[in-house]
Amino acid sequence: MNSKQKNTLLHQVEQYCVKRGARLTPIRKQILSLILTYPNVVKAYEILADLRKIKSNTSPPTVYRALDFLVHIGVLHRTDSLNGYVLCSHFGEEHTSVILNCTHCGATEELAAEEPVDILLAFCRERGFTVQDGPLVLSGECARCHAGHALAKGA
Repeated sequence: MNSKQKNTLLHQVEQYCVKRGARLTPIRKQILSLILTYPNVVKAYEILADLRKIKSNTSPPTVYRALDFLVHIGVLHRTDSLNGYVLCSHFGEEHTSVILNCTHCGATEELAAEEPVDILLAFCRERGFTVQDGPLVLSGECARCHAGHALAKGA
């Protein structure tokens, strides 16, 4: 994400917070800005390390409170299976998220996938299984890595 895209997104999140009656404090904004430097899943300890380069006395609760806030308002998704956070590309819209995670290169992509996920959730409910709230994370191989492996096999 380039600087202009980052600033635009930060402004959008600020406006989103205003509409929701939430406050994007300077520390929350700074943590979100750091998150935007990561292209994929970001872990709390990575943000803590980055923030300590700026403010050496930063404590873990400061980072976790900001991350919890950003998850609560829907700007981030907490992904337990990936032990980290993924930026929501559809914040402000009601949607069901699917996060695609490449186990080879680590690329992640967050998608709004209402219908397929709703079908899967109904399938689970019919069997008496309740799925935890949060995004559905699918691990596999992205198209770029898959194509690279296919080329390597053919060579």
